[in-house]
Amino acid sequence: MHCATCKEFSIKFASFIQNLASLNKTELLKKLQEIAREEDLLKVRNEFRTLQESLAEIQASEREAQLMAFIEDGGTAADFEPPVDDFERDVKAAKDLFKERMNQFLKKKKDDELKNLEEKKVLIARIRLLIENEENIGKAFTLFKEIQEEWKDVGLVPREKTREVQQAYSEIIENFYYNINIYRELQANDLKKNLSLREEVIQKVANLEKEKSIKQVEILLPAFTAEWDNSGPVGKDDWDRLRTQFWEEVGKQNLRISEHYKAKRENQKENQEKKEALLEETKLIASKVSGVQKASEWEKLSNAIKEIQKKWKDVGFSGKKEGERIWKEFRATCDEFFKTKTDFYGEVKKEQKGVKASKLKLIERVASIKDSDSWKDTTIEIVRIQKDWKKLGSAHPRDERKLWTDFRSACDHFFKRKEAHYASLKGAKKENVGLKEAKIKELATFKGGSAEDMETFKQLLVEYHKIGPVEDSERDRLIKSFHKERDAKLKTLGLKKDEEADFIYNLRLDGLSNGQNALSDLQKEKRNLEDRIKKLDSERLQYENNLGFFAHVKDDNPMKAEVLGKVKDLEDQKKDQLSRISLVKKKMKSLQEND
Repeated sequence: MHCATCKEFSIKFASFIQNLASLNKTELLKKLQEIAREEDLLKVRNEFRTLQESLAEIQASEREAQLMAFIEDGGTAADFEPPVDDFERDVKAAKDLFKERMNQFLKKKKDDELKNLEEKKVLIARIRLLIENEENIGKAFTLFKEIQEEWKDVGLVPREKTREVQQAYSEIIENFYYNINIYRELQANDLKKNLSLREEVIQKVANLEKEKSIKQVEILLPAFTAEWDNSGPVGKDDWDRLRTQFWEEVGKQNLRISEHYKAKRENQKENQEKKEALLEETKLIASKVSGVQKASEWEKLSNAIKEIQKKWKDVGFSGKKEGERIWKEFRATCDEFFKTKTDFYGEVKKEQKGVKASKLKLIERVASIKDSDSWKDTTIEIVRIQKDWKKLGSAHPRDERKLWTDFRSACDHFFKRKEAHYASLKGAKKENVGLKEAKIKELATFKGGSAEDMETFKQLLVEYHKIGPVEDSERDRLIKSFHKERDAKLKTLGLKKDEEADFIYNLRLDGLSNGQNALSDLQKEKRNLEDRIKKLDSERLQYENNLGFFAHVKDDNPMKAEVLGKVKDLEDQKKDQLSRISLVKKKMKSLQEND
């Protein structure tokens, strides 16, 4: 009957586990609350623990999702505080209720067992007194039966005392039967019936060998022992044999129970060692995070931790006290690792946002100049921007592809225009060679000496400069030929050397002013002049420092006179450059006003 009950319980619990998969978290909570109010808490303890673990997995999954959403919204793992809703409060209330009731139940059970132990000791003492003092066999037998009934009504005693008190009870009963000699008053058929009953009890104990559940054996063995003790006397010829058989079978089961718990303790010790090894492996991995700066390395370490967590789940129970200690340490190590990982990705995300903002600015800069016709300057600027782009690193993968597509599109737009422009110039360059050669011939045949001739000469030069670029193979030849004819004609115009230089420079400015990128070219010319002035100032300062060596030397000293002459020459050159800057500024102002 008891074995059937055990099998029925196993089937019921398996069905309970199977049905959990179809329940949502609200239904699981309701089931948890119902079980927390059950009368027999020991009977439903496994179901409650299973429900509690299922709800904990759901809550952990929800908290993980909440944390990821919090980080996605710009928060950090350190600032995250999981919200406590009614559901979590209800789960905690059910757990607290079950724990409180279980503690009360176990305390009462322990108190009751201790009380029962004392009551059974009193009953054994009463039987002993009965054996020693009662001479009336009939009265003794009646009192003995009353004590037996009282014994049946007394509940369980502490497990560690069960065998001791049961053995004492069995021995005192044996003494009673054989010291009081009540078997004389029992009829022969009673002895035969009792023989059959005791043989049945022995067989029941022997059949426990087939019972796979040690828990069930622990429940049934005391029950069968109580049944043995409550069975009536048998013939003296049968008693020794029956008693020996019974206690041999009981001894087998006690040994089996002892070996079971010994193996269980050894298994728990082995599991503890496995968990210690996994903990050390986890700590080793967690110790490597300080130098990790790449997402790929983080993922590698995370996968290693997750693999260890899987192995941990496969390791069995390792004892309550030590198991709880090592679990707390393992969980803390894992939590710290994943917190550090979350913080790292928070910083990475912040950096990626900064990279995105910087790249958007670079895209805007390229977009603002992609339609420029200043091919050289714009090319230099875009190449510089491309170098800046490479230095920035990567934005978030979901942004990086679009940013790169937009940036490359803007760059490609300019370079395709530039390629098309220079392709169109190729034919024009060849034609310009002929135009420049014709203008040089015209310059060679020019003759004049009047003011009007000067303007005509100037116009010839301007027209030459207006002609566009030529093929590279012809450029040097044409420049040399042009300068030869220009310089020859300048000598015939009677200009002084400085007037000749000013004339040529003014012609240069006119050429720049009439070009396609006039303002940009003039700004570049102004920067070149300013750079020359800085060099002149630096050189003059050096000479002036050298004059310190001639502080006590007269000015007519040849070496000092030479240095003074060079200082004056540098000052004159600076004046010329400043004068030219003024001319450039006037040209720039005129262009800006016309625009």
